[in-house]
Amino acid sequence: MTAQNTEHKGARLWREQPARTADEIERDSERLSSVQHAWLRQAISDRTERHKPLQYIIGEQQFGKTNIIVRPPVLIPRWETEEWVLRLAELINSHTDNVRDMQLQQGLGVPRPLNILEACTGSGCVALGLGCELTDNSARILGVDISDNALELAMDNLAYNEMLLSNHVHFRKVDLQQPVHTLPAQLQVDEGVSAGWDMIVSNPPYVTPSEYRDLDADVREWEDIRALVPLPPGTTDLQNVPSEDLDPSGMSFVVQLAKLAKRRHCAWTPCRD
Repeated sequence: MTAQNTEHKGARLWREQPARTADEIERDSERLSSVQHAWLRQAISDRTERHKPLQYIIGEQQFGKTNIIVRPPVLIPRWETEEWVLRLAELINSHTDNVRDMQLQQGLGVPRPLNILEACTGSGCVALGLGCELTDNSARILGVDISDNALELAMDNLAYNEMLLSNHVHFRKVDLQQPVHTLPAQLQVDEGVSAGWDMIVSNPPYVTPSEYRDLDADVREWEDIRALVPLPPGTTDLQNVPSEDLDPSGMSFVVQLAKLAKRRHCAWTPCRD
């Protein structure tokens, strides 16, 4: 009998096994400690009955080279965002390498690091992902958010992934829904740094109110609506917000960031999952 036939026979025999009884499952559970068994039962209940996202249950999500701590209600890093960050890092590295080579050939020395502002940082995954993927000491990255929960988590992730970073990353609380002309003082690159921002990156809220109502319970019941829907300033949910004050296109925050980029004369690249 060939190895392939043996494999197929084994698979057939496995499929023909009768369903395991509750007693058999209970006996298997004895292989776990009481703490592990309790955690598993709670995890299954949270996932199946409360729609809790698996990432919140596990507590971590890999993102490029980083491991991002996740906890509700801060937005869970998406794989589409991870792909966008990795591609963006490739493009930035190619540009900075070309600029460095050109300046060295002309005897101008090594160029200064790029100043990158990340808006709506959430867990900090984008800022930290770029901090790991960009060429050593080629960038200074500031992640900003309005949410205290998000900033606390971003700082925890900074500490958790600090040894992986090859560039300076820090976080700050900023309300980007303020009028653009009032923001420069809050968005100073760093103390003692005279240069402005070279690039603004973001995965901003862009889900429309009607789309939000149709999202899975995994998202609606667990993740901060402000990370998904561009709400009017000072509001934290859709309750009691007049329909005329809502943005039916979902693009108002993207437009705000584009205005900021124009005012600061810098490149602007949004990520849309």
